Amino acid sequence: MNSILQTSRSDNDDKCVYNAIENRVVISMLPKRSAGEIQCNDVPVQKYRRDDYKPVCFIRAVPNSAVMVCQSMTVIDTEADTEGIPTRQFSSTTWLCEKVGKVKLVPLEQFDASVMLAGGSMTMMALPLKGVLDGAVALGLTKRDVLAFSAQMLKGMAELLEDGTSPAELSESMSNQWNYMTRKLSNLEKKGIRVAFAEAMTD
Repeated sequence: MNSILQTSRSDNDDKCVYNAIENRVVISMLPKRSAGEIQCNDVPVQKYRRDDYKPVCFIRAVPNSAVMVCQSMTVIDTEADTEGIPTRQFSSTTWLCEKVGKVKLVPLEQFDASVMLAGGSMTMMALPLKGVLDGAVALGLTKRDVLAFSAQMLKGMAELLEDGTSPAELSESMSNQWNYMTRKLSNLEKKGIRVAFAEAMTD
């Protein structure tokens, strides 16, 4: 669907798109474009609408890269459809997305921020992780061991977060156990690492 909407199309192409999606659920992964905007601007619903028109249900559902291992966090936009599509369409979409991980339904005003946190932040977090891995290799560990340690560390961290432990509590806990971590965290704070990530999220 994304590739169809992002390419230039003729009137005949538009009509083919309309005929293909009429009376169907269209799940879009288009970034920063609401279901309402897609219906008004991208898909020629009004142009080819007939008297016996059957509505199209547009739902935005954006997974992250972990969809490849069925561990995605998919964000679904709960924006109300102007055609009054039954709620069961959202249930069907949720059921489908749950097959590849977890799902979170959010209102339109929170959608972009949720997508950035669920998906975009994975890309951003890969940057400091790469730095940690480079440092570990420089200390003599093999790349294979570094990846194994890191994967298990991230799994454990994820479990702690799901259990309700906040990032601040994680930092404090480890600093209390290992005093030298206080100095390392202080150095990172002085370099503005946390502020840089916060700004990247809101930019």
